Amino acid sequence: MTYTERMSFADGYMSQYYMEETSSSYGSAGLVNTQSGDYEYTMENGDFEMSSMNTYTYAGGGSDIYSFDASGDHTSEMSITYTFEGDGTFTAMIEMANSLDYSYIESGSSINSESSESTTTEISGTWSFIGGNKEDGFENRERIALWYKSSEETFDNSESETYPLWNYTYTNSYEGSYTASGSSTDPDETWEIVMLKNKEMKARRTYSQTYVDKSSYTYTDNDPYTENDDDDYTGTSTGSSTLMLERE
Repeated sequence: MTYTERMSFADGYMSQYYMEETSSSYGSAGLVNTQSGDYEYTMENGDFEMSSMNTYTYAGGGSDIYSFDASGDHTSEMSITYTFEGDGTFTAMIEMANSLDYSYIESGSSINSESSESTTTEISGTWSFIGGNKEDGFENRERIALWYKSSEETFDNSESETYPLWNYTYTNSYEGSYTASGSSTDPDETWEIVMLKNKEMKARRTYSQTYVDKSSYTYTDNDPYTENDDDDYTGTSTGSSTLMLERE
């Protein structure tokens, strides 16, 4: 499987592009079936488009192709607040919300779909300026290091699909939380300050986090069906972004 993802934020609005290509094979004794497909969606300027195509080729002969296209409306909100204290501690609040309203055709019938998701992430930890490094071209206090003490993410997702032909609506919801604590002495985030003017600051942010994570969620739908789960794991995540911040 290969995939490409791009995401940007401006004025509290999120734009996102995602593309995934898959291929697989299954079977034995020379009778191998194959699958190949692609999936793509774009959310930008209030519009949402999605397409998918999967081709199945069978060892005994023949093939099937499944595809669909969808389009509709997209809304999003995002807010990021970092608070740095003089005693070397910091807190961060990251809030995101997305909603989709779109329709697509399946087996000759029109299906209307609505979905919403929201996440709130709260982080606390310590911070410090990083000294100068002539070899890398950094002056003193041009970089900031952040170490996470704790991080908690809560989420609430829901979706519904309406089938007018059968006068039926399927709904489900998914909510829960993730809590994590840092498990590395290296900084979880490093900011390179590239612009500081009055109350505005532009920083290049890179993160590399090693954490112990605990998750809990509840899933329900109208079958009826309910599922609860709790899980622990250790993982890492890396990435980068550019932040434009305004001091309050």
